[in-house]
Amino acid sequence: MAKFYSDHQLYKVHAVKQCLDEAGIPNFIKNEFAQGAIGELSAVDNQPEVWLTDESWRSYAQKCLTELILTEPADNNDIDWHCRECGEVNEGQFGVCWQCQTPHL
Repeated sequence: MAKFYSDHQLYKVHAVKQCLDEAGIPNFIKNEFAQGAIGELSAVDNQPEVWLTDESWRSYAQKCLTELILTEPADNNDIDWHCRECGEVNEGQFGVCWQCQTPHL
């Protein structure tokens, strides 16, 4: 067994697991529920991880991970945007205009 991937965001760990599952690569998640113990345990020690059951799958798993990253939408939370209705400037983290509540498309 070998650790393949870890991230503090559990949804990313699940996305990698799902990608590997769909490719038929044997794997499992370790520390899935350990984040609730932060404070009692080191934050680094309880980060969710995807482990490969067999190390011989690593190169194929890496290809799957690369494809997943390439198809993942870009994170544009740091880019400000102008509302198409009222012209107000909004921070990238907001999905609707704070002034008129028009959704950002």
